[in-house]
Amino acid sequence: MKSALIAFLAAAALLCSCSNGPSANHANGPNAAGSTRPTVSSSRIPRNQTNSAIGLIGIFEGTLGVTEKKNPNAKGYPTLVNLFIARYGNYDGMMFEFAGTEVPSYRVEYIDGPIRSCGSEEVVPVGGEAWLSIKFTGAKAHTEAGDPTIDDMTLPRDVAVLKDFQVVCDTEGRLELVFGISARNKYQVTKLSAYLVKERNDQTGIVVEIKHPE
Repeated sequence: MKSALIAFLAAAALLCSCSNGPSANHANGPNAAGSTRPTVSSSRIPRNQTNSAIGLIGIFEGTLGVTEKKNPNAKGYPTLVNLFIARYGNYDGMMFEFAGTEVPSYRVEYIDGPIRSCGSEEVVPVGGEAWLSIKFTGAKAHTEAGDPTIDDMTLPRDVAVLKDFQVVCDTEGRLELVFGISARNKYQVTKLSAYLVKERNDQTGIVVEIKHPE
């Protein structure tokens, strides 16, 4: 059965396919804490589509713990080329799309504040009452020239539990985004299904869903 993820990704694919590449007007370099904010696209998914995005592999199981997956097959530094965020059904979802065919190793977990940049250890303000760290190893969100690969934008207005986000690390193959959330709600990570990106088979990634409170 078609799940909300299919609608979510279909909208994401449509919007992301319109991208013309890196931004030319970003004022700060990608390694400055909190200075790089990926493009956020939003598409309202019909409210009657309440199935989990994880309908592709089963029911939403969710966790409050750590989700980690290492991928020794990922070579070089796969580049984050799209970040798509939307509310659909009972979930807020974030799709991270990377160039190439292998998802970089990642670790997703709730962390305690204050949030700090990976380089300077300076505090990075991130709104919300809970913070979900999404950390990629052997990945980047900038070009060889140092330009960010994604434009600046804010969160979509219709998300329910997501309150803020910042890139707190993008250097030496370490890429970390921290999302501020209204509370520690269960989340789940899914790899993008190959057939959903078959029109763009040179890219892959993951989807992180955060469940709304009951």
